[in-house]
Amino acid sequence: MLDQGQIPFFSWHHLEELLCIGNDTNARARIAFIQSLPLIAWMRMPDEENGIGAIIDIIAAEAMALDQGCSSAAEVCTTVRGQLLHTGSGEDAIGPDAWVWESARAFFLQRRAHLGMVAALSGFRVLDERQTFGELANQPPRSREDRTRVLAAIHANALREVKASDRNRSEDEARAMADAFVARAVAMLPPEDMSSRDLMTRTYLGQGIDPDEIRDDCRISDLSALGTFRSQLAIVAEKTGLTFDRLKRLRMELFPSWLISDAVRQHGQKRKERPGSDVHDHHLLVNAAYVDRVYVDKRTLEDFRQVRSKAPAVAALMGEVTRASHYGKLVVG
Repeated sequence: MLDQGQIPFFSWHHLEELLCIGNDTNARARIAFIQSLPLIAWMRMPDEENGIGAIIDIIAAEAMALDQGCSSAAEVCTTVRGQLLHTGSGEDAIGPDAWVWESARAFFLQRRAHLGMVAALSGFRVLDERQTFGELANQPPRSREDRTRVLAAIHANALREVKASDRNRSEDEARAMADAFVARAVAMLPPEDMSSRDLMTRTYLGQGIDPDEIRDDCRISDLSALGTFRSQLAIVAEKTGLTFDRLKRLRMELFPSWLISDAVRQHGQKRKERPGSDVHDHHLLVNAAYVDRVYVDKRTLEDFRQVRSKAPAVAALMGEVTRASHYGKLVVG
């Protein structure tokens, strides 16, 4: 690849997939191989001396580029690529010490169940997002018995989704995921005398949506998307050095990462099986806005084809997205 002028690109998500395995010897060999590479590319925030970037770094850099005056998603791509992309040896990227990644691997293995739950319940919705805020907010408060019944139904539906998403998942693991999901919902429940309007308003305010943005004519799908986006901005605020209030002024439709993610959500395949690796695949597809070529699996490639057909303006932000049946085909010609 290097002889042909192609530089392999690594991200935090690549490393997590490579190291989230049960075999210690193979994990150490994978790190040693990456460290031995003479030239690779990676992303890193401009003011950071160590580390290899993840989706959070991309979102932070996009926010900084927009705050600095970029006026289009294409301009953001150009700016972020120039700021984040680095090249050097494998040791320059991930450091010379293997023990660091052995410690990181323990974290990756602990996180595997969480990623599985995120992927399994990615399409699960508690509310009917086709309705407006006003339609749901004007419903009367539920009685204690109604709450119990609704929570039981949510648990049953979540359990069914989790089981269907990965045929290799055990009954105990699936039930633990459904239990954790419902426990989070219970923790967010308000006092029984709180109205539906107050509950929903409190939820959206907690996600960083301003009171004047919560109107009765707003669709729940739009408010949920905005709430998810604002929650991401709250996470990256420290990396940007900007206040959350300042970040909230930025329009999500100018973030390439958001445009790609949203296009895949809208136009990608509705997958019955959704293993935890889907989370990484989704993040890696966002990299297509910042590198020349991204190799993905068959299902993710079909997602991209749907985006290219139904959202060509978004696909135009991305480099080549393709797949290879084996690693030898990464070499062109």
